[in-house]
Amino acid sequence: MGDTVAVSVHVAPHPDALVARLCDTLAEPPEDPFAPELVAVPTRGIERWLTQRIASELAARGVGDGIAANIEFPSPRQLVREVLLAVPGLAGSVEAWQTDQLISNVLAAIDAHSNAPWLRLIERYIEADEANRLAAATKIGRLFATYGRRRPEMIRAWALGEDIGPDGAPIAAGDAWQPGLWRLVRGQIGIPSLAELLPAGLEPIRSGDVQLDLPDRLAVYGLTATDPLDLQVLTALGEQRDVDLYVLHPSPALWEAMSGQPTPAASSREKDPTAALPEHPLLASWGRDSRELQLVFTGAGLAGSTTAIDQADDDSLLHRIQADIEANRLPAAAVADRSIQIHVAHGARRQVEITRDAILHALKADPTLQPRDIAIMTPDLATFAPLLEAAFPTDSDDLPDLRLRIADRSPAAVNPLVRFAATVLDLADSRLEAERIRELVTRPVVQKHFGFDLDTAALITKVIDDSHISWGLDGEHREAWQAGTGDERTWSRGLDRALAGVFYSDDPVRVVAGNAPLAGIEGGEATPVGLLAAIMDRVVAIRETLTDPMPASQWGRAIADGVRMLASPGWDDEWQLGQLERLLAETFPEPAPGNPDPVLSLAEARLAISSWIETRPSPLHFRTGDVTVCTLVPMRSVPYRVVCLLGMDD
Repeated sequence: MGDTVAVSVHVAPHPDALVARLCDTLAEPPEDPFAPELVAVPTRGIERWLTQRIASELAARGVGDGIAANIEFPSPRQLVREVLLAVPGLAGSVEAWQTDQLISNVLAAIDAHSNAPWLRLIERYIEADEANRLAAATKIGRLFATYGRRRPEMIRAWALGEDIGPDGAPIAAGDAWQPGLWRLVRGQIGIPSLAELLPAGLEPIRSGDVQLDLPDRLAVYGLTATDPLDLQVLTALGEQRDVDLYVLHPSPALWEAMSGQPTPAASSREKDPTAALPEHPLLASWGRDSRELQLVFTGAGLAGSTTAIDQADDDSLLHRIQADIEANRLPAAAVADRSIQIHVAHGARRQVEITRDAILHALKADPTLQPRDIAIMTPDLATFAPLLEAAFPTDSDDLPDLRLRIADRSPAAVNPLVRFAATVLDLADSRLEAERIRELVTRPVVQKHFGFDLDTAALITKVIDDSHISWGLDGEHREAWQAGTGDERTWSRGLDRALAGVFYSDDPVRVVAGNAPLAGIEGGEATPVGLLAAIMDRVVAIRETLTDPMPASQWGRAIADGVRMLASPGWDDEWQLGQLERLLAETFPEPAPGNPDPVLSLAEARLAISSWIETRPSPLHFRTGDVTVCTLVPMRSVPYRVVCLLGMDD
């Protein structure tokens, strides 16, 4: 097959044009009818939309019956990783230099050379805050991983002992610690990085000596950015398979203009001669990523064929701007219409209300417009999601039933046990203020675990108030916070009073072991006291387990045990515990053989799980027929008829 295959680059300004080109290929069935098609996509939202478009497009052509099946949709990064792992000479490097292992080795290198003068800049940052140690290692590890993908020449020079920057010149004094630290990490890992092994290491793929579990043709759809390393792998695949890259580019005219330009030798944006080619101001600013993507293609020896789209009979402001960008020309005279609306509001709630009203007006003005044609995008989903849910009620007598589908909430937003893991770490690192425990007993997962309801939770809160508990376990705990050794208004003193009140009748002058028993809690009133004592016993055990530093791989089990001591999911929500355990395994993995298992403090463990509040798109929540609410990334390449942007004031 080696003489008939190639890497083809298809460029278009609109997703529909790219889908049409993709369906031109898919309409021809493979030789093996059971062989799956492979289409790599950048996000799960694109996967859902593309599946629907492939099904409808092929059905319109009379191919199939409107069902898209037996298509695999990995991410481009996942596809490249699987290919590299199939090469025996590269698999070890892929595993050893993956980001989590790299971060562990950076931590170990920093700890082992903390007194080195050339690392003083990093040490000053770490000394400012206990959690900064892991934060610094994480940022540096990810930076080194990015260098390997985007600056392989620099990494190869570092491996040879040459301290150069991305432009090939000697590295700046402020960054001089980076090559030295990278070489320390390289020595600890003991395996060359991919930058050192490529492109020669891809020869088994080019020659076909490696058997890859991939179809004879594959596609990468919706590329808006890529790394040189990924292109090296894809072009090597093109020696044995048909590889089609579908690139969404805002301006075919700019693509053609750049096609005749030589590859810039400079690596800095300030010295890029192609920066002057865009004529339209939006194309010059917002289109920078697309222009630089073409430079990456040019550097890999790839050229693309552009596809023009039919211009709609539309003289709106939006269409004029789109046409000017596609043609790479200066903006034409503006027209007065409402195809683009900019609303200025004084707060997030008002922005949401304006968005709701604008959507209702659009639906009323256009009978063909459906909720599935509308997307609401925001960079701050955590702030706007609850406001949107409140502003779009499904049971209102005054507003139409306009349902929202929030597509990519974080695990902590949808799983109370994931959210509770952060609470467990906060308890272990807190003064144990009474307010924390009052809030704790209102959590449904805690009530489920201990078997009480909201009414009992209110009684527990009353016991805390009547016992005059303020904060601190005991005098020793308060002393650790430099607040003296007295145990007045501590949990130890307050619980002693409450428990004494269970066993002794009310007596205004009775004193038991120096405590006046709490009055009015005999009989059935003793239940809240017993529950509070049991909860605080578990809290004390969690504190004793989590307060001291421990190896990173042990934190996952310790946090899971702490959650199980205080919380339980509902009988039909066992998936919540499974998701929590998977997240803990991802965040605190077992070290690979020969790799360090750095010790983390409680503050660093809290920082490690902070990523759980980040959005994680799921394909099940996109294109469901409702109005889609998501962040700016997962659906930015989907041609919705109405797009509303919230929270763009920053």
